[in-house]
Amino acid sequence: MIKKEENLALIQSKIFNRYRLDKKKEKVSIEKICKQCSNLFIAHNKKQVFCSNDCSQYFNKIKRPTYKDWWNLVEFCLERDNFKCVHCGNDVNLVIHHIVFLINNGTNDISNLITLCEKCHGKAHSI
Repeated sequence: MIKKEENLALIQSKIFNRYRLDKKKEKVSIEKICKQCSNLFIAHNKKQVFCSNDCSQYFNKIKRPTYKDWWNLVEFCLERDNFKCVHCGNDVNLVIHHIVFLINNGTNDISNLITLCEKCHGKAHSI
């Protein structure tokens, strides 16, 4: 008859060896949430953050505009808002703010961007 302590040690050993085997094969399966669509998926490595290539491509195209495209959006947004903070009317230390944050599935679309001064921008992020 096997004692409880021996049985526990045997189980722990099997778990550890299984993890080590999986780690060598780099086939560790982890449940994650897709960074783009928020669906639950099985990731096969720690770096995987998207459930599919489509989500990866969409995220990288929509969420991260090129440097030139971003500055075009900034310029358009500043001109649209008359180079003033839309909350207080200040015209110094202006920044572009996402109304719906990117992490909450907001976009870089001009309709989601507003001009704020640094003070109002800080308040917007502290809410």
